[in-house]
Amino acid sequence: MGAGEVEFASPVKAITKPVAKLVIHWLENWSLPDAAVGTIALALALIGIFAALARLPRLMRDLFLSRAQGAFFRLMRGGGVRGILIGVFITVLVQSSSITTSLLVPMIGAGILPLEGAFPITLGANIGTTVTALLASTAGTRDAVTIALVHLLFNLAGIGILYPIRAIRLIPIHLGRKLADLSMRSRVVPILYLVFLFFLLPGTVIFVQRVLSGG
Repeated sequence: MGAGEVEFASPVKAITKPVAKLVIHWLENWSLPDAAVGTIALALALIGIFAALARLPRLMRDLFLSRAQGAFFRLMRGGGVRGILIGVFITVLVQSSSITTSLLVPMIGAGILPLEGAFPITLGANIGTTVTALLASTAGTRDAVTIALVHLLFNLAGIGILYPIRAIRLIPIHLGRKLADLSMRSRVVPILYLVFLFFLLPGTVIFVQRVLSGG
């Protein structure tokens, strides 16, 4: 009670924001319409993302293979509770679970980190991403703290109930491998997967909900 406003500065945003502003300012100097500036900026951002992802596996291999016996690397490979805690730690530092999981992908692709070791780190990232909201909510209302706690406890409960059971925690790993095998056979599969998961499925749920509610 009586706390002031709390802000948490992301180190990643601190690095990328000046670059993004510089690019936008450079595009605006060409007297382009706002829509054109936004479209070009989006295209450059996507190119940068794919270029980074293409470079990361080789970079990770060069950085880690010579240090594969390091304590931190051994913890990452070990999985279990230690992996979950590492996922929480990294995500709290960078304040983004997307960054944590994006770092894991090239490490797995380079053969540095086994899938079983990356899975608990991903779960930890899902917990870590709730910490920033929880801390920020302490400067807000009671409802804000309640929602932040619900978010945190939901993730903790899911992991606490499902992860200890080996047969259950292997299900997403098994499904991920099957999807990866299908994606290697046809590049259409991941596109269809994304369209279904992020557009068709949510759209169907929203449509059914509106029909049932009479809206």
